[in-house]
Amino acid sequence: NLSDDDECTLKSLQKKASKRTSSHLQTSDISSYATVSKDSTVALTVAAADAGAAKITTTSAPETETENTTETEKSLVLASVAEISATEPPSSVSGPSATGPRRAMSNESIKKDESKLKKMLVRLLSGVLMVSVFLLFLFSGHFYICTLIFFTEVILFRELVKVRYNTWLPIIENSIPFFRTTQWLWFVTAIFYTYSDFVVDVIKSNTSLHYLLHYAKYQTGLAFLIYNVTFVVTIATLQKDHIRFQINQLCWTILVLCLTVGQLKYIMHNVYNGLIWFALPIMLVVFNDSFAWLAGITCGRKFIQKEFVNISPNKTWEGFIGGGIGTMVAGWHLSRFMAQYTWMVCPTNKFELFPDKLICELDPVFQQAKHIFPHSIFEVFPQFVIKMIPSVVDICTDTSSMSTMMVDGTT
Repeated sequence: NLSDDDECTLKSLQKKASKRTSSHLQTSDISSYATVSKDSTVALTVAAADAGAAKITTTSAPETETENTTETEKSLVLASVAEISATEPPSSVSGPSATGPRRAMSNESIKKDESKLKKMLVRLLSGVLMVSVFLLFLFSGHFYICTLIFFTEVILFRELVKVRYNTWLPIIENSIPFFRTTQWLWFVTAIFYTYSDFVVDVIKSNTSLHYLLHYAKYQTGLAFLIYNVTFVVTIATLQKDHIRFQINQLCWTILVLCLTVGQLKYIMHNVYNGLIWFALPIMLVVFNDSFAWLAGITCGRKFIQKEFVNISPNKTWEGFIGGGIGTMVAGWHLSRFMAQYTWMVCPTNKFELFPDKLICELDPVFQQAKHIFPHSIFEVFPQFVIKMIPSVVDICTDTSSMSTMMVDGTT
Protein backbone atom coordinates (compact mmCIF):
# COMPACT_ATOMS: atom_id res chain seq x y z
CA ASN A 1 0.00 0.00 0.00
CA LEU A 2 2.44 2.64 -1.21
CA SER A 3 1.66 6.27 -1.84
CA ASP A 4 2.38 7.99 -5.15
CA ASP A 5 5.48 9.70 -3.74
CA ASP A 6 6.86 6.37 -2.53
CA GLU A 7 6.35 4.74 -5.93
CA CYS A 8 8.11 7.68 -7.59
CA THR A 9 11.07 7.30 -5.20
CA LEU A 10 11.30 3.57 -5.98
CA LYS A 11 11.26 4.23 -9.73
CA SER A 12 14.02 6.81 -9.40
CA LEU A 13 16.10 4.21 -7.54
CA GLN A 14 15.60 1.72 -10.37
CA LYS A 15 16.41 4.30 -13.04
CA LYS A 16 19.61 5.42 -11.30
CA ALA A 17 20.89 1.92 -10.71
CA SER A 18 20.03 0.78 -14.26
CA LYS A 19 22.53 3.30 -15.65
CA ARG A 20 25.47 1.56 -13.99
CA THR A 21 27.92 -0.22 -16.30
CA SER A 22 28.67 -2.88 -13.67
CA SER A 23 26.51 -5.85 -12.86
CA HIS A 24 26.67 -5.05 -9.13
CA LEU A 25 25.50 -2.03 -7.25
CA GLN A 26 28.49 -0.16 -5.85
CA THR A 27 28.71 0.86 -2.19
CA SER A 28 28.61 4.47 -3.32
CA ASP A 29 25.16 3.86 -4.79
CA ILE A 30 23.26 3.87 -1.52
CA SER A 31 19.70 5.02 -1.89
CA SER A 32 17.09 5.36 0.78
CA TYR A 33 13.50 4.36 0.37
CA ALA A 34 10.97 5.65 2.87
CA THR A 35 7.40 4.59 3.35
CA VAL A 36 4.99 6.61 5.34
CA SER A 37 2.00 5.01 7.03
CA LYS A 38 -0.55 6.23 9.45
CA ASP A 39 1.17 5.05 12.63
CA SER A 40 4.91 5.01 11.92
CA THR A 41 7.75 6.07 9.70
CA VAL A 42 10.00 3.28 8.46
CA ALA A 43 13.19 4.03 6.57
CA LEU A 44 14.46 1.16 4.42
CA THR A 45 18.06 1.63 3.36
CA VAL A 46 19.22 -0.51 0.46
CA ALA A 47 22.96 -1.07 0.21
CA ALA A 48 24.72 -3.38 -2.23
CA ALA A 49 28.05 -4.84 -1.17
CA ASP A 50 30.89 -5.59 -3.61
CA ALA A 51 29.69 -9.17 -3.89
CA GLY A 52 26.36 -7.92 -5.12
CA ALA A 53 24.29 -9.06 -2.13
CA ALA A 54 21.59 -6.67 -1.04
CA LYS A 55 21.40 -5.77 2.60
CA ILE A 56 18.18 -4.42 4.02
CA THR A 57 18.33 -2.52 7.31
CA THR A 58 15.33 -1.01 8.92
CA THR A 59 15.38 2.00 11.15
CA SER A 60 12.19 2.68 12.99
CA ALA A 61 10.61 4.78 15.67
CA PRO A 62 9.73 3.13 19.01
CA GLU A 63 9.81 -0.70 19.04
CA THR A 64 6.11 -0.81 19.69
CA GLU A 65 5.52 0.70 16.23
CA THR A 66 7.81 -1.61 14.20
CA GLU A 67 5.04 -4.13 13.87
CA ASN A 68 3.39 -1.76 11.42
CA THR A 69 6.10 -2.54 8.85
CA THR A 70 4.52 -4.86 6.35
CA GLU A 71 6.18 -7.69 4.52
CA THR A 72 4.86 -6.24 1.25
CA GLU A 73 7.06 -3.16 1.54
CA LYS A 74 10.15 -5.26 2.20
CA SER A 75 9.33 -7.53 -0.73
CA LEU A 76 8.98 -4.54 -3.07
CA VAL A 77 12.43 -3.22 -2.18
CA LEU A 78 14.04 -6.67 -2.53
CA ALA A 79 12.31 -7.18 -5.88
CA SER A 80 13.52 -3.81 -7.15
CA VAL A 81 17.14 -4.59 -6.21
CA ALA A 82 16.91 -8.02 -7.85
CA GLU A 83 15.44 -6.50 -11.02
CA ILE A 84 18.22 -3.91 -11.21
CA SER A 85 20.89 -6.55 -10.76
CA ALA A 86 19.33 -8.79 -13.41
CA THR A 87 19.06 -6.06 -16.05
CA GLU A 88 22.65 -4.81 -15.72
CA PRO A 89 25.16 -6.14 -18.27
CA PRO A 90 28.20 -7.98 -16.87
CA SER A 91 31.19 -5.76 -16.26
CA SER A 92 33.38 -8.09 -18.24
CA VAL A 93 31.51 -7.36 -21.45
CA SER A 94 33.15 -4.43 -23.18
CA GLY A 95 31.42 -4.46 -26.55
CA PRO A 96 32.97 -5.44 -29.90
CA SER A 97 36.53 -6.57 -29.84
CA ALA A 98 38.98 -3.89 -30.90
CA THR A 99 41.79 -5.24 -33.01
CA GLY A 100 44.29 -3.63 -35.33
CA PRO A 101 43.63 0.05 -36.09
CA ARG A 102 40.42 -0.11 -34.07
CA ARG A 103 42.22 -0.43 -30.74
CA ALA A 104 42.32 3.33 -30.39
CA MET A 105 38.57 3.59 -31.11
CA SER A 106 35.89 3.59 -28.46
CA ASN A 107 33.22 0.91 -28.39
CA GLU A 108 30.63 3.35 -29.76
CA SER A 109 32.94 4.31 -32.63
CA ILE A 110 33.48 0.66 -33.50
CA LYS A 111 29.74 -0.01 -33.49
CA LYS A 112 29.09 3.06 -35.66
CA ASP A 113 31.83 2.02 -38.09
CA GLU A 114 30.45 -1.51 -38.36
CA SER A 115 26.92 -0.16 -38.78
CA LYS A 116 28.06 2.09 -41.65
CA LEU A 117 29.80 -0.82 -43.38
CA LYS A 118 26.71 -2.99 -42.94
CA LYS A 119 24.47 -0.30 -44.43
CA MET A 120 26.81 0.08 -47.41
CA LEU A 121 26.76 -3.68 -48.01
CA VAL A 122 22.97 -3.89 -47.73
CA ARG A 123 22.52 -0.93 -50.12
CA LEU A 124 24.98 -2.41 -52.61
CA LEU A 125 23.36 -5.86 -52.65
CA SER A 126 19.80 -4.52 -52.79
CA GLY A 127 20.78 -2.04 -55.52
CA VAL A 128 22.38 -4.76 -57.65
CA LEU A 129 19.32 -6.97 -57.17
CA MET A 130 16.82 -4.25 -58.17
CA VAL A 131 18.86 -3.15 -61.20
CA SER A 132 19.18 -6.80 -62.31
CA VAL A 133 15.41 -7.30 -62.09
CA PHE A 134 14.84 -4.05 -63.98
CA LEU A 135 17.24 -5.08 -66.76
CA LEU A 136 15.54 -8.49 -66.97
CA PHE A 137 12.20 -6.82 -67.63
CA LEU A 138 13.82 -4.32 -69.98
CA PHE A 139 15.24 -6.98 -72.28
CA SER A 140 12.19 -9.26 -72.02
CA GLY A 141 10.13 -6.91 -74.14
CA HIS A 142 7.71 -4.00 -74.20
CA PHE A 143 4.72 -6.06 -73.05
CA TYR A 144 6.50 -7.11 -69.85
CA ILE A 145 7.58 -3.55 -69.13
CA CYS A 146 3.95 -2.40 -69.38
CA THR A 147 2.91 -5.25 -67.07
CA LEU A 148 5.53 -4.14 -64.53
CA ILE A 149 4.23 -0.56 -64.71
CA PHE A 150 0.65 -1.71 -64.17
CA PHE A 151 1.45 -3.78 -61.07
CA THR A 152 3.58 -0.95 -59.72
CA GLU A 153 0.58 1.36 -59.99
CA VAL A 154 -1.63 -1.21 -58.25
CA ILE A 155 0.80 -1.55 -55.33
CA LEU A 156 1.30 2.21 -55.10
CA PHE A 157 -2.45 2.89 -55.06
CA ARG A 158 -3.02 0.19 -52.46
CA GLU A 159 -0.36 1.58 -50.13
CA LEU A 160 -1.60 5.17 -50.35
CA VAL A 161 -5.27 4.42 -49.72
CA LYS A 162 -4.34 1.95 -46.99
CA VAL A 163 -2.89 4.78 -44.89
CA ARG A 164 -6.27 6.40 -44.24
CA TYR A 165 -8.10 3.07 -44.26
CA ASN A 166 -6.10 1.79 -41.27
CA THR A 167 -6.49 5.12 -39.46
CA TRP A 168 -10.29 5.11 -39.68
CA LEU A 169 -10.85 1.34 -39.60
CA PRO A 170 -13.27 1.35 -36.58
CA ILE A 171 -15.61 3.77 -38.39
CA ILE A 172 -15.29 2.06 -41.76
CA GLU A 173 -15.65 -1.49 -40.50
CA ASN A 174 -18.92 -1.04 -38.64
CA SER A 175 -20.69 1.78 -40.45
CA ILE A 176 -19.74 2.10 -44.13
CA PRO A 177 -20.46 -0.80 -46.54
CA PHE A 178 -18.32 -1.45 -49.63
CA PHE A 179 -15.78 1.19 -48.63
CA ARG A 180 -12.75 -0.59 -50.14
CA THR A 181 -14.86 -1.79 -53.08
CA THR A 182 -15.70 1.75 -54.16
CA GLN A 183 -12.06 2.80 -53.90
CA TRP A 184 -10.96 -0.01 -56.19
CA LEU A 185 -13.84 0.69 -58.57
CA TRP A 186 -12.50 4.22 -59.01
CA PHE A 187 -9.04 2.76 -59.65
CA VAL A 188 -10.39 0.38 -62.32
CA THR A 189 -12.28 3.25 -63.94
CA ALA A 190 -9.15 5.42 -64.09
CA ILE A 191 -6.95 2.61 -65.41
CA PHE A 192 -9.41 1.62 -68.12
CA TYR A 193 -10.00 5.19 -69.31
CA THR A 194 -6.27 6.03 -69.25
CA TYR A 195 -4.81 3.01 -71.00
CA SER A 196 -7.64 1.94 -73.28
CA ASP A 197 -6.74 5.02 -75.34
CA PHE A 198 -3.23 3.66 -75.72
CA VAL A 199 -4.47 0.21 -76.79
CA VAL A 200 -6.74 1.77 -79.42
CA ASP A 201 -3.82 3.83 -80.80
CA VAL A 202 -1.68 0.69 -81.14
CA ILE A 203 -4.51 -1.18 -82.89
CA LYS A 204 -4.97 1.64 -85.37
CA SER A 205 -1.24 1.82 -86.17
CA ASN A 206 -0.81 -1.94 -86.65
CA THR A 207 -2.50 -3.28 -89.77
CA SER A 208 -2.36 -6.85 -88.45
CA LEU A 209 -4.64 -5.79 -85.58
CA HIS A 210 -7.22 -3.96 -87.67
CA TYR A 211 -9.70 -6.78 -87.12
CA LEU A 212 -10.08 -5.37 -83.60
CA LEU A 213 -11.15 -1.93 -84.83
CA HIS A 214 -14.79 -3.02 -84.65
CA TYR A 215 -14.43 -3.47 -80.88
CA ALA A 216 -12.15 -0.49 -80.38
CA LYS A 217 -14.90 1.93 -81.34
CA TYR A 218 -16.76 1.00 -78.15
CA GLN A 219 -13.86 2.09 -75.93
CA THR A 220 -15.25 5.53 -75.06
CA GLY A 221 -18.76 4.27 -74.35
CA LEU A 222 -17.49 1.41 -72.20
CA ALA A 223 -15.30 3.78 -70.18
CA PHE A 224 -18.30 6.04 -69.58
CA LEU A 225 -20.42 3.05 -68.52
CA ILE A 226 -17.82 1.94 -65.95
CA TYR A 227 -17.67 5.49 -64.63
CA ASN A 228 -21.48 5.63 -64.22
CA VAL A 229 -21.57 2.32 -62.34
CA THR A 230 -18.79 3.47 -60.01
CA PHE A 231 -20.51 6.81 -59.40
CA VAL A 232 -23.87 5.18 -58.58
CA VAL A 233 -22.27 2.66 -56.19
CA THR A 234 -20.44 5.50 -54.44
CA ILE A 235 -23.66 7.52 -53.98
CA ALA A 236 -25.62 4.44 -52.87
CA THR A 237 -23.14 3.67 -50.08
CA LEU A 238 -23.25 7.16 -48.53
CA GLN A 239 -24.38 7.09 -44.90
CA LYS A 240 -26.28 9.97 -43.32
CA ASP A 241 -24.13 10.08 -40.19
CA HIS A 242 -20.80 9.76 -42.03
CA ILE A 243 -21.36 11.65 -45.28
CA ARG A 244 -18.71 14.28 -44.52
CA PHE A 245 -16.16 11.58 -43.77
CA GLN A 246 -17.04 9.65 -46.95
CA ILE A 247 -16.73 12.74 -49.16
CA ASN A 248 -13.35 13.40 -47.55
CA GLN A 249 -12.25 9.84 -48.36
CA LEU A 250 -13.52 10.18 -51.93
CA CYS A 251 -11.40 13.31 -52.40
CA TRP A 252 -8.39 11.46 -51.03
CA THR A 253 -8.99 8.56 -53.45
CA ILE A 254 -9.18 10.94 -56.43
CA LEU A 255 -5.97 12.67 -55.30
CA VAL A 256 -4.20 9.32 -55.09
CA LEU A 257 -5.42 8.46 -58.61
CA CYS A 258 -4.00 11.74 -59.89
CA LEU A 259 -0.64 10.94 -58.27
CA THR A 260 -0.49 7.36 -59.57
CA VAL A 261 -2.51 6.93 -62.76
CA GLY A 262 -2.65 10.57 -63.87
CA GLN A 263 1.10 11.13 -63.88
CA LEU A 264 1.70 7.88 -65.76
CA LYS A 265 -0.92 8.36 -68.47
CA TYR A 266 1.58 8.54 -71.33
CA ILE A 267 4.21 6.18 -69.95
CA MET A 268 2.88 3.30 -72.07
CA HIS A 269 3.23 5.49 -75.16
CA ASN A 270 6.83 6.23 -74.15
CA VAL A 271 7.60 2.53 -73.84
CA TYR A 272 6.29 1.72 -77.32
CA ASN A 273 7.90 4.82 -78.86
CA GLY A 274 11.31 3.52 -77.80
CA LEU A 275 12.52 1.94 -74.58
CA ILE A 276 15.14 4.66 -74.17
CA TRP A 277 12.40 7.16 -73.29
CA PHE A 278 11.39 4.89 -70.42
CA ALA A 279 14.74 3.47 -69.30
CA LEU A 280 16.91 6.61 -69.46
CA PRO A 281 14.86 8.73 -66.98
CA ILE A 282 14.66 5.83 -64.53
CA MET A 283 18.38 5.13 -64.74
CA LEU A 284 19.14 8.83 -64.21
CA VAL A 285 17.09 8.72 -61.00
CA VAL A 286 19.10 5.66 -59.92
CA PHE A 287 22.38 7.41 -60.69
CA ASN A 288 21.26 10.58 -58.90
CA ASP A 289 20.34 8.68 -55.75
CA SER A 290 23.55 6.63 -55.86
CA PHE A 291 25.88 9.59 -56.42
CA ALA A 292 24.07 11.67 -53.80
CA TRP A 293 24.41 8.89 -51.23
CA LEU A 294 28.06 8.28 -52.11
CA ALA A 295 28.94 11.98 -51.92
CA GLY A 296 26.99 12.39 -48.71
CA ILE A 297 28.56 9.45 -46.92
CA THR A 298 32.10 10.41 -47.93
CA CYS A 299 32.03 14.21 -47.85
CA GLY A 300 28.88 15.03 -45.90
CA ARG A 301 29.21 18.18 -43.74
CA LYS A 302 32.96 18.34 -44.29
CA PHE A 303 32.76 21.46 -46.46
CA ILE A 304 29.29 22.89 -45.78
CA GLN A 305 27.98 22.66 -42.23
CA LYS A 306 24.62 24.27 -42.95
CA GLU A 307 21.61 21.95 -42.82
CA PHE A 308 20.16 21.09 -46.23
CA VAL A 309 16.47 20.46 -45.42
CA ASN A 310 14.72 20.22 -42.06
CA ILE A 311 12.46 17.36 -43.08
CA SER A 312 15.45 15.03 -43.63
CA PRO A 313 18.35 15.83 -41.29
CA ASN A 314 20.67 13.25 -42.90
CA LYS A 315 20.62 15.04 -46.26
CA THR A 316 23.67 17.23 -46.91
CA TRP A 317 24.70 19.90 -49.39
CA GLU A 318 27.64 17.76 -50.47
CA GLY A 319 25.27 14.92 -51.32
CA PHE A 320 22.97 17.25 -53.25
CA ILE A 321 25.82 18.76 -55.28
CA GLY A 322 27.53 15.40 -55.82
CA GLY A 323 24.26 13.85 -57.01
CA GLY A 324 23.68 16.66 -59.51
CA ILE A 325 27.19 16.51 -60.98
CA GLY A 326 27.15 12.70 -61.13
CA THR A 327 23.77 12.68 -62.85
CA MET A 328 24.93 15.11 -65.57
CA VAL A 329 28.04 13.05 -66.29
CA ALA A 330 26.08 9.78 -66.29
CA GLY A 331 23.34 11.26 -68.50
CA TRP A 332 25.90 12.43 -71.07
CA HIS A 333 27.48 9.00 -71.47
CA LEU A 334 24.44 6.79 -70.79
CA SER A 335 22.29 8.42 -73.49
CA ARG A 336 25.11 7.98 -76.03
CA PHE A 337 25.52 4.34 -74.98
CA MET A 338 21.81 3.49 -75.23
CA ALA A 339 21.43 5.22 -78.60
CA GLN A 340 23.72 2.60 -80.17
CA TYR A 341 21.15 -0.20 -79.83
CA THR A 342 18.03 -0.50 -81.95
CA TRP A 343 16.30 -2.40 -79.14
CA MET A 344 16.35 0.82 -77.13
CA VAL A 345 15.53 3.39 -79.80
CA CYS A 346 13.20 1.65 -82.26
CA PRO A 347 9.44 2.11 -81.77
CA THR A 348 7.04 -0.80 -82.10
CA ASN A 349 3.29 -1.38 -82.31
CA LYS A 350 3.06 -5.09 -81.51
CA PHE A 351 1.88 -6.92 -78.41
CA GLU A 352 4.28 -9.87 -78.36
CA LEU A 353 5.17 -12.25 -75.54
CA PHE A 354 8.33 -13.31 -77.39
CA PRO A 355 9.48 -10.27 -79.37
CA ASP A 356 11.93 -10.41 -82.26
CA LYS A 357 14.89 -8.13 -82.86
CA LEU A 358 13.82 -4.59 -83.68
CA ILE A 359 15.00 -3.05 -86.95
CA CYS A 360 14.15 0.49 -87.94
CA GLU A 361 15.52 3.63 -89.52
CA LEU A 362 17.03 5.64 -86.71
CA ASP A 363 15.51 8.97 -85.87
CA PRO A 364 17.97 11.85 -86.50
CA VAL A 365 18.06 12.52 -82.76
CA PHE A 366 19.89 9.20 -82.29
CA GLN A 367 22.39 9.74 -85.11
CA GLN A 368 25.79 11.33 -84.72
CA ALA A 369 25.98 14.83 -86.06
CA LYS A 370 28.64 17.53 -86.39
CA HIS A 371 28.03 20.91 -84.85
CA ILE A 372 30.18 23.94 -85.61
CA PHE A 373 30.34 26.52 -82.84
CA PRO A 374 31.20 30.15 -83.64
CA HIS A 375 34.47 31.76 -82.60
CA SER A 376 32.70 33.84 -79.97
CA ILE A 377 32.80 30.87 -77.63
CA PHE A 378 36.54 31.47 -77.21
CA GLU A 379 35.78 34.90 -75.84
CA VAL A 380 33.87 33.28 -72.98
CA PHE A 381 35.95 30.17 -72.27
CA PRO A 382 39.71 29.62 -72.67
CA GLN A 383 40.85 27.16 -75.31
CA PHE A 384 42.19 24.62 -72.79
CA VAL A 385 38.73 24.48 -71.15
CA ILE A 386 37.03 23.87 -74.49
CA LYS A 387 39.41 21.01 -75.23
CA MET A 388 38.12 19.26 -72.12
CA ILE A 389 34.59 19.04 -73.62
CA PRO A 390 33.86 15.44 -74.77
CA SER A 391 33.65 14.79 -78.53
CA VAL A 392 35.60 17.89 -79.60
CA VAL A 393 37.39 16.69 -82.73
CA ASP A 394 39.00 19.83 -84.09
CA ILE A 395 39.72 23.47 -83.32
CA CYS A 396 40.69 25.36 -86.44
CA THR A 397 41.32 28.93 -87.56
CA ASP A 398 39.63 30.49 -90.57
CA THR A 399 41.03 33.07 -92.97
CA SER A 400 39.97 35.88 -90.68
CA SER A 401 42.14 34.42 -87.90
CA MET A 402 39.10 33.53 -85.87
CA SER A 403 38.89 30.12 -84.19
CA THR A 404 36.06 27.70 -84.86
CA MET A 405 35.25 24.51 -82.99
CA MET A 406 33.86 21.35 -84.51
CA VAL A 407 32.10 18.79 -82.30
CA ASP A 408 31.26 15.25 -83.30
CA GLY A 409 28.51 13.75 -81.22
CA THR A 410 24.89 12.94 -80.73
CA THR A 411 22.34 15.72 -80.59
